[in-house]
Amino acid sequence: MVEYGQLFRIRLLFLYLLKRVQCKYLNFVSFFLKTEHQPHDYSPILCYLKLSSLSDRRVLANLNFLNKLVNGSIDAPELLTEVNFKIPGRSSRLFALYCVPLHHTNYGRNHPIHQKMNLANENLSSL
Repeated sequence: MVEYGQLFRIRLLFLYLLKRVQCKYLNFVSFFLKTEHQPHDYSPILCYLKLSSLSDRRVLANLNFLNKLVNGSIDAPELLTEVNFKIPGRSSRLFALYCVPLHHTNYGRNHPIHQKMNLANENLSSL
């Protein structure tokens, strides 16, 4: 059996490598288009090309998946049973759409559906 921490480190390594590839590409595009940018700041190039970063796109993909799952565009009743909605007992300024279970381990915290529900609670304005 593979230790969970090792998988998490491997995932972080892949995310880091993807970010490096994106930065190299943006640096090449900057050189090709002769645009100026600060070292290691590729946001002007992203704005010029009307692109978003890979991490932003990953967050949007997760939010879209959860939205389609809840709206019924994706037919997966097994996944839908894992989504818990938070119904507040009284009116409050603090509002979370989903009730994410409390986890004591990283293994539980990194459950895909629970991560998506956390993202949705953190980014309520983009839903």
